[in-house]
Amino acid sequence: YLAAELDAIELSVLDARGRLHALALALPPAYPLEPPVASVSLPGGAFQLAWRPNEEPSLRGAVTQFEAALASHQTAWDMLDDLDANAWVLEPKKPTRNRIDRRIALGNHCSLQLDLHPTAAASLPNLQFLGAERSLAPLRRKLDANLDRWQLSRSLRHNLQDVLEMELPSAKAASSADADAYSVACAIC
Repeated sequence: YLAAELDAIELSVLDARGRLHALALALPPAYPLEPPVASVSLPGGAFQLAWRPNEEPSLRGAVTQFEAALASHQTAWDMLDDLDANAWVLEPKKPTRNRIDRRIALGNHCSLQLDLHPTAAASLPNLQFLGAERSLAPLRRKLDANLDRWQLSRSLRHNLQDVLEMELPSAKAASSADADAYSVACAIC
């Protein structure tokens, strides 16, 4: 996309796994002497172009820098894509690439909020159990007892299933009554 005023451009860039990403650049009036302002959907939202006026600045250079930023998030997106495809993700309903958090259903009106570490996506994420304590207590005990099973080489989903000693429910297996129950439970929480 190129704006009619030639002050904005949006480029589509594929990452190493073939996922499509947008690099939007706002071009200032003094471009290329002044750097464009980039707008992207990345975890943390921060993406600064290194624009050196003494060197030959180019849009290709901007794309190369964006590709490097995309490469640093591949593990997180791989983990989340697997979780989105194989677990019952309650929130966000329509995740974007800048979101590295999920709330997944565990069953018995319990859920797990997880937040990946942007620079260490395969490591144990920040976890918060949500639901009735009588249902969560066994899950917390299993997590504490099995943390040594966490393997950086495995997917987030497989690690969670191993340390919690359970299969994560899938969205396909959930009924509309189950979905309603989670909505009501969350309103109460």
